[in-house]
Amino acid sequence: MIPKEIREKAEMILKFDGEIMEYLKKEYDFNNYIDYLDIVDTPFGKKLQDGSYEGWLSDWDKTTYYKFYPMDDGKYLEISYLD
Repeated sequence: MIPKEIREKAEMILKFDGEIMEYLKKEYDFNNYIDYLDIVDTPFGKKLQDGSYEGWLSDWDKTTYYKFYPMDDGKYLEISYLD
């Protein structure tokens, strides 16, 4: 059985995940399923008009897409997703 402290942390992650998705849908019209989130210093890919970046990396069996949204501290919120 998963202990209470781990369950509570998982619930917090899901709550924050939902809040982040709602913000991205509202502000950036992002509607894909998020594979993972990270914070990075340097984005890659094509710079878009809104200041975000988009790129992709292909493996032999799948393509992973990336979006990078600028944050207030000069870093970027990296979102990896499969289309």
